[in-house]
Amino acid sequence: MPHLISNGQPIDFEDTITAATFIKKRGDALLIKNINNFSRIPEKVIDVEEFFKR
Repeated sequence: MPHLISNGQPIDFEDTITAATFIKKRGDALLIKNINNFSRIPEKVIDVEEFFKR
């Protein structure tokens, strides 16, 4: 994520902590309400509303 900051595309602190925890714990998928905040994170991110429509 440091590359995003150096490119002028910072991520909010709360989103950074959420993403870092998910990556560190090697989660299968991250269910999140605002998927746009996590679109630059390469791991598996799923919109909560889309998940529950399945």
